[in-house]
Amino acid sequence: MTAVPSTTMKVFFLMGFFAVSTGVADSSRIIGGHEAAPHSRPYMVYLLMMGKDTGKTNCGGFLIREDFVLTAAHCDAENITAILGAHNIMSPENSQQIIKVVKAIPFPSYCKRGPNDDIMLLKLEKKAALDEKVAILPLSKNEDVLKVGSTCSTAGWGLVESEGIHMVSKLQEVNMSVFRRLCAAKWGAMFTEYMTCASSPMEGGCNGDSGGPLVCDGVAHGVLSFSSEPCGYFPTVFMKISMYVDWITREMDRH
Repeated sequence: MTAVPSTTMKVFFLMGFFAVSTGVADSSRIIGGHEAAPHSRPYMVYLLMMGKDTGKTNCGGFLIREDFVLTAAHCDAENITAILGAHNIMSPENSQQIIKVVKAIPFPSYCKRGPNDDIMLLKLEKKAALDEKVAILPLSKNEDVLKVGSTCSTAGWGLVESEGIHMVSKLQEVNMSVFRRLCAAKWGAMFTEYMTCASSPMEGGCNGDSGGPLVCDGVAHGVLSFSSEPCGYFPTVFMKISMYVDWITREMDRH
């Protein structure tokens, strides 16, 4: 498929519309990916958001402590509910734990007008009960370096077609290769040292996948922030967790 010229490419913040039963495409997948084995990613969190202006929307996130979820800062709303232990988000699974978010803590310098520092902690009303279907995902450390060419993965309940409208009910996943020069060439000055990106041709995150983790060897190295519109033409960009891990640790200790 011919790539869309950069002059027509838009940054696409990947916050999604709430999936209702009439609009869910059960047989489709994340861009270029496939359905995950049920509960094989027990750290994944579905965020149901309600705002006065936006109505119901959704994002992804992941559990990093019994009472904290990490996600993208643009996934903020007046009311957020975290659903843990889900595979089919439209089914009342016995494994699901539904917990209210009581405090959203975006990185202090985050600005809604741009993609920089698009990372946020969510404090849960109560601690999640950890089991084989709800678990914590370890974070990369500040000295960790993610090598170019590494094979990683991400997951989410977002759109499954490059220019489509269908979200999924079942968790989807996709493997991705880590890039640096390609991302700098495609995204220009927008791509900073606080970011990493990963993709394969016509693969990656799409609307609704924001906040999901970039997982490499069982460790979270990134938080999914933005991609292109249509999805899949440019690499997916993640906030680099190693640049924020000290802030994450301090904020969790404070709350």
